Amino acid sequence: MAPVALSGTLSRNRSRSSSDDEPAGTEELSAAGFSEWARQWLLLQRREAYRSDGRHRLWMRTGGSAGHAGLWDVHVDEGLPPAVDDTGVPSNRRGVAGQWEVSCLSEGASLRQEDDAVTARILAALGDHPDGMTKTWISNDLDIRKQSIDRIMRRLVEDHAVVTCQVRRNTRNESGWKLA
Repeated sequence: MAPVALSGTLSRNRSRSSSDDEPAGTEELSAAGFSEWARQWLLLQRREAYRSDGRHRLWMRTGGSAGHAGLWDVHVDEGLPPAVDDTGVPSNRRGVAGQWEVSCLSEGASLRQEDDAVTARILAALGDHPDGMTKTWISNDLDIRKQSIDRIMRRLVEDHAVVTCQVRRNTRNESGWKLA
């Protein structure tokens, strides 16, 4: 048997470039010294707002005082909500009461999946703007974090899919990218 201690996290006053979908770390635990006191920890945090559909996307960060750590993208599907049959007994519409499906992806696998989707959106937007787009423009128009844009654009430049260029914005030229 192991004791479990629970701690809340600090409120996040983050800018748009550092949004709430980034995983929390032990520095955000609200109890002073909690991460030093705990020998190991597991932090759960929503990746996106819950839509009352029985599906949850979570970050799960694990770690310990021995230096071990991990970050996973956790998907939980509670199944369809229970229905009441003619006899008044709750039953699951899928036929198995209380069946949950849980899957975990490593941070790298999760980021690759998200990057593929974001990359497709960026390439489509660049196709619509042949003179190029800036990081701020991409971030604002496509609602993508600037850190993600940097990582994806480095890969696209290395793959020769895009090239750097100067983009005319208002009265000045800014650095940006266009399709190669």
